[in-house]
Amino acid sequence: MKRMISGIVAWLLVLCVMLDMPVNAKDNVDDDLIKFTEADAVEAAEIFVKNNCIDGEIVGMNPIKFYNIENRPIGYIIEIYNENILYGYVIFDSTCEGLISEYSIGENVKSPYANALEESEISSYALRETKVYKLDALTYGIYDTDKDDIETNTGESIEAESIIPRESARSGATHEWDDIFINKDSISLYYILEAANYTDIFCAFTESYVENMTGKYACGVSAMGACADYFGVWDWSDFAGDYQRLWDLSGTYAIKNENGIIYGSTSYYNIGPAFKTFCAENGLSISVNATYAPTYSFFKNCIDNGGIGVFGCNINTTSGNLGHIMAMEGYYQYISKETNTRLHLLKVADGWGTSPRYVNFDFSDYTYVAGVSFVE
Repeated sequence: MKRMISGIVAWLLVLCVMLDMPVNAKDNVDDDLIKFTEADAVEAAEIFVKNNCIDGEIVGMNPIKFYNIENRPIGYIIEIYNENILYGYVIFDSTCEGLISEYSIGENVKSPYANALEESEISSYALRETKVYKLDALTYGIYDTDKDDIETNTGESIEAESIIPRESARSGATHEWDDIFINKDSISLYYILEAANYTDIFCAFTESYVENMTGKYACGVSAMGACADYFGVWDWSDFAGDYQRLWDLSGTYAIKNENGIIYGSTSYYNIGPAFKTFCAENGLSISVNATYAPTYSFFKNCIDNGGIGVFGCNINTTSGNLGHIMAMEGYYQYISKETNTRLHLLKVADGWGTSPRYVNFDFSDYTYVAGVSFVE
């Protein structure tokens, strides 16, 4: 059966992150915080990838500073090159537990920033004056000064004033406004891989492929489609028919029609029953477990039982409470031997591309999280 699969082989046996960076007294804001510079982020990304991901001539390049929607700088996106070939990215976010927000390693894997830039028409001149924003756990946008819009990695163009304030929210700071500071314990952490598991194949649809095949797109339907592909009940010869069937079963409804594409929204509560019915119609019996306040263990148990799941999350923005639904296809859990703190990552298909993203489950700005587990 034809599959659209992108994967990363099981290369993670032991994870160690040892960042030994000089700290000047003048860089200290208080006893617990130190400045985290572009050079620090590049070095950290190189060490992380060299120790855990791939062999070769690993070089971190093109550090991109990004801001939250309050105009506060919070992290860096670092591109990874292996022997002069683009090989993924690492994102550091000072607001995330464990500092690593997400990463993805693979040949020609582009960062969210690169995807946003590719989707936009921002001139090279305008890029000199622009900023990159983290809008939620998975979405990044570039401020287009010419249009006064935010161009995102999902292909959306959002009016800038609906997302970011005109004045900086970081008033009264005792240090330079554009500096990033992190807890000093984050700068020298020794992580080991405590537990990891994932599906034997990685299934994903690109948004553009779905739109071309169906004239529609809904992240919840795409997530269920990836799960159906994993179980072998997705009919690639009737892609549009299967997509429409999941759309109908889940009560997905249109929220806008743009450039001839109908975009839909799916309730978390409908995902489990809809997918169970779809599988039954295709001769497969599965068990479904849904929760609307999942712990990391919920997703871990799903994968350990040979299943695949759906991860849904909401975040408050100045445009309202926005949600996204993704196929969840693995987990990686690390522990710091120095502090016993844990880094919890989920391997997800984000619904926009076919490369897996390893995202930090403990993102502090989630307002709502849902999980659905499918086990044969």
